[in-house]
Amino acid sequence: MSRIVAIEDGILNLKPYIESEGYQVVKMKEGQDADAYIISGLDENVTGDMTRAGNGFLINARGRQPEEIMYDLQKHFRLME
Repeated sequence: MSRIVAIEDGILNLKPYIESEGYQVVKMKEGQDADAYIISGLDENVTGDMTRAGNGFLINARGRQPEEIMYDLQKHFRLME
């Protein structure tokens, strides 16, 4: 089963690594549903409000290595099986 991971524009450098692990990666857009969302941080939104399309797993990539992000993705999807 293909898992869709949406990522913000500011962290598109993660795309090849995430794809190499078997995930389908798309740019985060309003109205698009995904199984997981990777964001670069919440500084841009001082109100603490965040809108996303679906109920996917949310990972904050700020200050984290790609391997740490991948660990969280894999752990989440294993729990969902």
